[in-house]
Amino acid sequence: MPPIYVSNLAMTDPGDAPFVPNLQRGLFMNFNARLDAPNNDQVVSKITTRGSAPTLDRTFDKKRGTTFTFPVSVGGADPFLQFAGTQSLANSNMEGSVSNPYVLLSNELSIAMRVRIHDWTGPSTAGFLRGVVSRTAALRPGSAGEEGTFIIAGGNSATNVTVSTNVKTNEWSVIVIAYSATTPNLLLAGSSNIGEFTMAPGTSLQGFGFATNITNAAVLGSKFDLSHFAVWDRSIFSDEILNLRNIWESGGDLQL
Repeated sequence: MPPIYVSNLAMTDPGDAPFVPNLQRGLFMNFNARLDAPNNDQVVSKITTRGSAPTLDRTFDKKRGTTFTFPVSVGGADPFLQFAGTQSLANSNMEGSVSNPYVLLSNELSIAMRVRIHDWTGPSTAGFLRGVVSRTAALRPGSAGEEGTFIIAGGNSATNVTVSTNVKTNEWSVIVIAYSATTPNLLLAGSSNIGEFTMAPGTSLQGFGFATNITNAAVLGSKFDLSHFAVWDRSIFSDEILNLRNIWESGGDLQL
């Protein structure tokens, strides 16, 4: 029988032990329209995601913008929430502000969405995910309205990074952003490979919502469909990001 070699370092320092991908580790919020929405083609005024976040934080039952309505929960073979430009949905901490900076997560976090984008234009108040203050994580269309171009926000100084991807209009795409203060920030969008982007540390996730920011005067939000959404309290790894895309594109769920 050949000898078996064991690394003493791995045995004494868990941080050096072999890495095992596990998308359930640190899963803060997990939304799958097939499981977590009524899918009855009616307006839905409350969505509660699964995950380790406190119930208040993972409950989305607020609107943004004084003229906005709640999204429609569309059923069928591939259910989704429909944001058609005048719909919004936010969690109960949506009123966070610079003077009341309630923080859910900071520095090490990941956000993932499966979306079908119908329109890349819109005012600066629009977005697919918007936070409450300038340094919070956000994803919105590029300022020029160009297909496949996004603005990623975060960092400790209101940093914005513009990225070009192969995400296409009216096609389902998985988008994953892994923020980190110690390792490269990672981005996966659509069928492209994982890339890196530079951003100052200090990104936080506070109260947040979909389609528009917290400006009450906003009258137009982003136009897109949302079938899946997830947040982790850590920066997930490349292998996990690729596995996540495979799970969602095959109709699966992170906790099943």
